[in-house]
Amino acid sequence: MRRRLLSLGVTLFVVAAAAGGMPAAKAEGGGSISGHVINDLNGDGFRQPREAGVNGWRVVLYGPAGMVAETRTGRDGGYEFSDLIGGAYRILLPCDGQPVANWIRTAPRTIRTDLLTPYTSDVDLLVQIPAEPLRTDGEITGKIVNDLDRDGTPDRGERGLAGWRVAVYRLSPISSCPGQEQEVFTYVIADSQGVFDVKGLVEGTYLVGGQGGVGPPDEQSARPTAWIQTCPVSVRTEPGLGDTLLTEKVEVKLDKGAMKASTNQCIAPLVGDGSISGEVFIDQNRNLVHDPDEPPTRPLLMALHYVTKRGLMTVEPWWAIPPLKDGKFAYQGLAGGHYVLSAYVGWLDPPILHSPDLTLARGQAMTNVNLAVPPAAPTPAPIARPAPAQPAIGAPSTGDGGVASAGDGTLLWAAAALSAAGVVGLAQAVRRRARRL
Repeated sequence: MRRRLLSLGVTLFVVAAAAGGMPAAKAEGGGSISGHVINDLNGDGFRQPREAGVNGWRVVLYGPAGMVAETRTGRDGGYEFSDLIGGAYRILLPCDGQPVANWIRTAPRTIRTDLLTPYTSDVDLLVQIPAEPLRTDGEITGKIVNDLDRDGTPDRGERGLAGWRVAVYRLSPISSCPGQEQEVFTYVIADSQGVFDVKGLVEGTYLVGGQGGVGPPDEQSARPTAWIQTCPVSVRTEPGLGDTLLTEKVEVKLDKGAMKASTNQCIAPLVGDGSISGEVFIDQNRNLVHDPDEPPTRPLLMALHYVTKRGLMTVEPWWAIPPLKDGKFAYQGLAGGHYVLSAYVGWLDPPILHSPDLTLARGQAMTNVNLAVPPAAPTPAPIARPAPAQPAIGAPSTGDGGVASAGDGTLLWAAAALSAAGVVGLAQAVRRRARRL
């Protein structure tokens, strides 16, 4: 606690980048930064007991004015920068001058630590050194299927959706050196048959599609385009709402045993001319009618669901969620079908409020679909308990006609002394607390 409160606020960012230039003179001080460069054999970003340090790695220290010093790790992978004064520092593992050319930084991404002279800061840098070069011929293919019957299965006769975008995310660590970097995520466009293909991937774990990872062609984004993703999904039961199908990303692992993978994404467009609009309000009198004096409200979360035989499916895209300005909402561009509105209200039990089944005809504008939120239960006021009756200090304690007894003066002095002692004790406690901090 003492170090945290008295810290000079030094922030140490551990990053990986190319470094150059001549080292500047050391700044004289009592602080130091030390640690180890460790071979993260399994690439999980955490040091295991069997993972040892690596010898001869170049480590560079930068300060606010530029390069401060550089060193190389010893046999145990250790390094140290000493005689540091207060300031902001960065530790870098340059791409050039390292014992191996093909390596991957696994941790840390960014680390913050207090460097308070003369205290030290310990920072371990983890790198993965493959036993052999990584393969770069990985490939992920798939198809964006127009799921006409919305059953979550690509059936014969259900064609692909041309021009739709699919996101491919890479979970495995990325190389820290230029020329070896891999995009954390990338979008790929499906062809005229709905087929997408990502080539040139390195070994690692990838996530494909899923909620927020599939979208319509860019030229349609100006128009409210609604859809549901019917595969792959998982089932979750929401209290008060029933079974909801949640869109899942597909995890794909590419390694030397299998550098090619395939996965499909099932999409059911809900494009039409229908709309659902209304308002969310506080139903003060609980009559389920929006009376003039009942204020609008904005729930923590609101969603539109499409009713299928397997359960409710959230209508996408998320950017089409109404802003709920003044409690009003409007979903547009909807196809006919059965829908349910839901709103997450924190104080309810269960916290999810939902509308009845809304049957939207083709091209229908369904208005005044209001959600009545019951008022929050008032917090009960604390019960006031009367204090026991006590004679006032200095008041007569005998029936002597109001003449103060001889002991009343002593009571007054005792009360004053107790009050003064309390104030002094409080001040001393505050001073002791400040010294401890």
